[in-house]
Amino acid sequence: MPQKMIEKVYDYTDENDNIIFQAVRYRPKSFAQRRPFKNAFAWGLSEGWYRQDPYSGDYYKIPDSSNDRHSPPNNTSAIWLNEIEPILYQLPSLIEGIQKEQTIFICEGEKDADNLASLGFTATTCPMGAGKWRSTYTETLRGYCAAVVVADRDNPGRDHAEAVANELHSAGISVKVMEMPDRKDVTIKDFSDWLAVGGTREAFLALVEECANYVPPQEEPTASPQQNLQDIIRKFGEPYYVSPNGKMTSINQTFWASLYNTEHIQLFEPDERAFYRYDPENGLYGIVSEDLIKQEIAARMLEVSRQKNSPQLEQKRNNSELSNIVAQLRGVSEKRNTFNRDKKIAHLANGVVIFNNNCESSFCEFSPTFYSRNQCPITFDLSAKCDRFLDELLYPAVTPDDAVLLQKYAGLCLMGNNLIQRLLILDRTPGRGKSTLSLIIQSLVGRVNVTQLRTSLLSDRFELFRYLKKTLLVGVDVPGQFLSEKSTNAIKGLVGGDMFDAEQKNGTGSFPFQGNFCILITSNSRLQIHLDEDIGAWKRRLLIIRFKKSTPVKKIPDFNDVLIREEGSGILNWALQGLGMLLKDIEVYGDIQLTESQEKIVDDLLAESDSVRHYLVDNVASDEHADLSIQEKVEDYAEYCPLKGWNPKPITVVHRELESLMLKLFKTAKSHSIKREGKSARGFRNVTLKTKQNKSNKKTKGDHELWKDQPEDLGF
Repeated sequence: MPQKMIEKVYDYTDENDNIIFQAVRYRPKSFAQRRPFKNAFAWGLSEGWYRQDPYSGDYYKIPDSSNDRHSPPNNTSAIWLNEIEPILYQLPSLIEGIQKEQTIFICEGEKDADNLASLGFTATTCPMGAGKWRSTYTETLRGYCAAVVVADRDNPGRDHAEAVANELHSAGISVKVMEMPDRKDVTIKDFSDWLAVGGTREAFLALVEECANYVPPQEEPTASPQQNLQDIIRKFGEPYYVSPNGKMTSINQTFWASLYNTEHIQLFEPDERAFYRYDPENGLYGIVSEDLIKQEIAARMLEVSRQKNSPQLEQKRNNSELSNIVAQLRGVSEKRNTFNRDKKIAHLANGVVIFNNNCESSFCEFSPTFYSRNQCPITFDLSAKCDRFLDELLYPAVTPDDAVLLQKYAGLCLMGNNLIQRLLILDRTPGRGKSTLSLIIQSLVGRVNVTQLRTSLLSDRFELFRYLKKTLLVGVDVPGQFLSEKSTNAIKGLVGGDMFDAEQKNGTGSFPFQGNFCILITSNSRLQIHLDEDIGAWKRRLLIIRFKKSTPVKKIPDFNDVLIREEGSGILNWALQGLGMLLKDIEVYGDIQLTESQEKIVDDLLAESDSVRHYLVDNVASDEHADLSIQEKVEDYAEYCPLKGWNPKPITVVHRELESLMLKLFKTAKSHSIKREGKSARGFRNVTLKTKQNKSNKKTKGDHELWKDQPEDLGF
């Protein structure tokens, strides 16, 4: 029998590049794992008793030794080693690839992973070969990640690839499964074989592009109820305890909580202090009351008591015991931040559309792993069109660039996670379809997922509670001062990812949530914003579409309902296409792309909202011998705004802003003793209007200076 020789050693390192263990490849082909230990190696990753070999200095597991760390074998040199949790190969580069939202390639074997990495791909494999994929590996890849499983062309390789793809798909990860084709009449088994006969990066990418997204087979139960029951007993103990004479003394509350949790797809959200249960009919998690849970646990205990002919168990179904079981259930089923909407998906009436890192979409069935509680009520139909929506509503109302902008934001609203951290304003010409478009977008999102944005109440103690579980906030036909409220500053956080605490009226405690809402505002007025000297932040938060075209000749009552009824699936396709375009913008540029005119509209609104500052800079100058009354400034400001095409602010707002801006710009505070017509007036010292200053300068010029102002050629 030939002696085994080490052919290659593959390091498995943690995120800090520390070696956790190694996979050792031998010739003839075989594999083993070893871990660094005391300047040598311990061969094997499982826990147990190990003994040092006197010749090599390495440590080997003692065959047939006890699995009890407190019962060493009859060997004083035996050392107990804990289990090493296996990790994915090339973990540091894998984590970097996930952070950069790169496609991850999963192979069967370290050699293939190294060869893929040599071509510039982010590649990995699980240790110990086919059939050894663990759920912890899936958790490592969970998030903004797309994967391609490169299968070996044999039955174990295909089974392994199917198992890996199914796990990743269940975790909401977009995945493809591919095999390498034969090349140049050479039979190919894996990627390394294909590369060895002339495969190239470009050819491989073409094969990946042609590969379809993975669709899982019909799911089947993975374990029988009896198997689940035995697993729970092994983990938590028997369902009840009896005395030596056979009398039941107490029930095992943890067992009953775990049994109930195993038999239902549900979770406990600790921040909201509520149980959610998955409904396979619509793919949503919905709240289930603790009273209902108690009733269901009581019914299950009754069922078991009759099966076991144990009336004593039936008698244990009192409110105290049931409440204690529910208390245990909270800990057993707790999952925090599961509804944070961090996946690039759109949950529709008949399935889920997933967008991968290349901004490509695929349609799949509902799954509890999406952890969704918001759903678009419209059915997905890839062939559906929306000609009336486009030709009779959208295109006649806005420019082509603005139509694309609205399409992107509609897709963002459909996804329900404001990745670009902006709100959209539809303003100006009344009767041109702004409200109709808003209602259509609300119908796409689902009215149950929408609530009214009330800026005047944003500082109210209980207002934010209304936003829990919603994805879209709307302001419909709002007045011009809608964004001028002091509490309007909270809007920047509601779209910008800030954390808030919502307090329920007559409730206890607070409910934390993240502000990643989409916000859609329509107005027939010229909106102005309470900037609070934060123009830069508002510029990053605003999108504006201005409706200036003429109103339609014929008005169609309830046109939004007509369009949703006739073309709902087509409008849904339009929004999904917009979401794909937006995700591409984010991938390439990091933000939504705007035209110069779209950026200028935002700049103009901000300038008008900051009109008092602009007025002071343009019309007021320092003059230690002069002063200005507030009345003089207000009158001059009222003449200044129309010249800019702006609406003046309300006089109370002008008075308030003048006081702070004069101090900041001219270092002068408000005085109550400015003399006008022998009376005291409120105003500011050491300043004058630039028009007065120019006239004063001209009056003080001497004859020589006046002569210099005359034309050189007087025509004599």
